[in-house]
Amino acid sequence: KANHSINQGNSKRRMPCSINKKLVSKASQKDVVKYGHQFEAMELSAEELASYIQNNGYACNTVFKGQRKADNFVKAGFIMLDFDSGFTLEAARNHQFIKRYASFIYTTPSHRKGNKGDRFRVVFELARITNETEEFKKLLRGLLKKFPQADQCCKDPTRIFFRLS
Repeated sequence: KANHSINQGNSKRRMPCSINKKLVSKASQKDVVKYGHQFEAMELSAEELASYIQNNGYACNTVFKGQRKADNFVKAGFIMLDFDSGFTLEAARNHQFIKRYASFIYTTPSHRKGNKGDRFRVVFELARITNETEEFKKLLRGLLKKFPQADQCCKDPTRIFFRLS
């Protein structure tokens, strides 16, 4: 069901998301609390979002009003899955669903650090913008079911995703 709601890879459409120009690199929890409310709603293509995350810092795959929490969800154009273990970057890149539907994959700052394995995110562009929290959660649950290797705790519609490693 999820694949009917996800755009087929690399569209040039601009979709809603949020960025935070105050948070850079892997910010401390103190900075996240201090600047976490300073996200700016944007409309970016998947390519622009990837570039922003790589070069600038924190992004959120949704737009929200006020404080960053699920109750303040406004709309979304992307869904991101977080992989910390149990799935290699190579396996993700070769997975047929990801090859067909993912807009981009990026590694996180903790990718292969110390004894940690592959740590990365897979970003999907929605087929259409959703402004319903429950619809977004349903789409996310569908992807999490399809990919049990993804971090099952990353279910908050206003989850922050930080920059590439």
